[in-house]
Amino acid sequence: MQTFERSEYSAKAHLKESFMKADAAKEMQKSPYAGRPWLKQYDYWVRPTMNYPRRSLYEILRTTAIEVPDATATFFLGASLTYAEIKQQADQLAAALHGLGVKKGDRVGVMLPNCPQYTIAAFAILRLGAIVVNINPLYTPRELTVVANDAGICFLIALDSLAGVAIGVRNQTPIETIIITSTGEYSDAATETPAVEGTTRWSDLLAEINLPKLPAIELDPEMDVAVLQYTGGTTGVPKGAMLTHYNIFANVVQSECWTQAHVTRGTHTFLLVIPLFHVYGFTVGMMHGVWVGARQVLIPKYDANVLLEAIRDHTPTFFPGVPTIYISLLNHPQAREYGLDKIRIFNSGSAPLPVEVIAQFERVTGGALCEGYGLSEASPVTHTTPFLGRRKPGSIGLPLPDN
Repeated sequence: MQTFERSEYSAKAHLKESFMKADAAKEMQKSPYAGRPWLKQYDYWVRPTMNYPRRSLYEILRTTAIEVPDATATFFLGASLTYAEIKQQADQLAAALHGLGVKKGDRVGVMLPNCPQYTIAAFAILRLGAIVVNINPLYTPRELTVVANDAGICFLIALDSLAGVAIGVRNQTPIETIIITSTGEYSDAATETPAVEGTTRWSDLLAEINLPKLPAIELDPEMDVAVLQYTGGTTGVPKGAMLTHYNIFANVVQSECWTQAHVTRGTHTFLLVIPLFHVYGFTVGMMHGVWVGARQVLIPKYDANVLLEAIRDHTPTFFPGVPTIYISLLNHPQAREYGLDKIRIFNSGSAPLPVEVIAQFERVTGGALCEGYGLSEASPVTHTTPFLGRRKPGSIGLPLPDN
């Protein structure tokens, strides 16, 4: 009898437990946190899910140029351009490229450091439905040849100092037209780019009067590739990640939603020394910056003194960097004197950030140094640490909304 009672009790307890688990599962299905416990750690302004624009990336520039046309878009070597000027020049370049034969789906290489021409070129190419192929200006002739052949680049926009490299590989690649420009063209000195035989000057294209009208382009943002981002060169032959307009636009909106509760276009300053030809600089820096109408202070090559002077003179609200930059700033004897404590958001990506660097940098600045993770194939950010939520030094943070 005792054995029977025990077994009956055991069966009832098991049945009760099963019902409780079923009820809990039903409740979980109703909860927005179901299967996504990290949502409870989001900052209060971050939405767990969003709808993302299904439009061309060119819309990012067009929208901002309409809303804040007179806001400064770029500051570079002492000279600035407004968003209206950036859009005008992007449209002019798009018309010139169209006149040269660039059409939807064509691959156009951009081999430039951080400079206004990079932003203008990227949006001109996207306006035509063509594909931006980001190329590191430090590539050797062999590396350029590999990427040009793999991507099928027919048109190349490059720095004038790289004209010899580009001309040298032209016969081994599909490259037909090489367009050159110089950093001096958009500096306060406004120097002219010397002509190089076998190339077309950027300034000559923009100076053309009888440019063709821009064509109407039909895009499927979820299917049409906007950027070929080459990655993996350190472990073998670089491979091109195919990023659509929808991929990158979504990541821009995710980045905007994550970093601030309320966005007013034209009120931010981005300090960009991370290269725009890298997907981190392209999306988190340039595209995100244009979308929020930020004043983008462009630095073509890292130099600690130049960077600190830019921080002092421009008081950026957002500074995306990499671990080596933060380590370099900590080792600079006068770093504390340049206003690091006035920057609202520091962000680190591209490589693991040592915990001791985070701790030391936050002691120096008094602010939070956020660390993120991403990959070229993801456009690129997938995770990052919250600003006001629970933080775990050494962690890559939480998945962005909808990841």
